[in-house]
Amino acid sequence: KIEIADNVIENFSLTDFGFTDTDEEIAVDVGKAYFKGLNLGFDFLSEKAVIENSAQFYGLTDIGLNDVWYTVEGEEFGIDEVSLTDVVLERGVLVKSALSVNGMRIPIDLIAEMDRSVARSIENFTDSESFTLSFSNSNDLNTEDGTCDVNLSLGVEGFAAIKINTAYAGLDFQRLRRVYKSEDFNEMMEGMSKIGEELSMSSVYFEYTDDQLADVILSQVPDVKQLVMMSDMQIDMFLGQYPDQADQLKASIKAFLEGTNTFKVSMNAEAEVKIMDIPDLFVSGDMTNSILVAFEGN
Repeated sequence: KIEIADNVIENFSLTDFGFTDTDEEIAVDVGKAYFKGLNLGFDFLSEKAVIENSAQFYGLTDIGLNDVWYTVEGEEFGIDEVSLTDVVLERGVLVKSALSVNGMRIPIDLIAEMDRSVARSIENFTDSESFTLSFSNSNDLNTEDGTCDVNLSLGVEGFAAIKINTAYAGLDFQRLRRVYKSEDFNEMMEGMSKIGEELSMSSVYFEYTDDQLADVILSQVPDVKQLVMMSDMQIDMFLGQYPDQADQLKASIKAFLEGTNTFKVSMNAEAEVKIMDIPDLFVSGDMTNSILVAFEGN
C-alpha cells in the first residue's frame, strides 16, 4: 500500500515478505514494514541534496517493523516490534522522537557460547530457550523555552523492568544547533560542556518493578532482617543531614525487601536547580529546601 501527495509518501506499508541468503545461511522474515513522510521532492542524484536531506531523515516521521524473524546458521532471533515515531526536526536538530523495541528474543544458546554459567542462570530465571527484552526512549525539546523531557524504559522478561523520566530546563537551543553543525571535535565538546553548565533539573522519576530477580536474589540471603539492618546503617551514614528522607528511604527499602514488587524515587525541584549545583547543595544540607525527594516501596 502506497499513498503519495505533493511529492511525499504519506503512507507506505508492506506485509509478509522475506529475504534469504543460502550461501551465508541467513534468512529474514518480516510480518509488516511501514513508514510515513518520505520526501521525494529533491534530487536523489545530487550528493549534496542527499547529504542535506539525510540530516532531515528525508522527511520521515514514522518507521516501523513488526514480527521480524532473523535466522543465522540455525539460530533464530525475533522482534515483535521496532519503531521510530513522532519524529520532529527544527533547523536540522532532532527535537522530538519516540524509539521503541518490544519483544526482542535472543537465543539462550547464543549467550551460552559467550558464558555458559550466565546462560544457565538466565534459563533458570525465564524457563525459556530465549532471553526477551524490551526498550523505549522518547524525547521532547521545546526550542522556545529550553525545556526538555526524556523518558527511558527497559524491561527483561522474567527479571525486572526500570523506568526513568526526567525533565530539564535551561537548554540553549542555539548552542545545541552549533554543536550539531560543528565538525571540530574540541569545539563540540566545549559546546556540550557549556550546555551542561547551564542545564537545570525540574524533575526526576525512577521506578523499579520486579518480576523474579529480587525473589531469586533474596532467596540466597539467610536473614532478610539483617539485610534491612545493614541497609539502615548505610542510609543513616549517607543521609545524616536529612533525617526525614532517611526514615522514608529506610521504610521504603524494608517494604520492598518484604514485598519485592516496586521501588520508586521522585525528585521535584521547587524552582529550577542547575545540575552542576546539586552536589554542593547535597553536601551543604540544604538540598531539601530546593528539591522535594520522596521514596516508595512495596
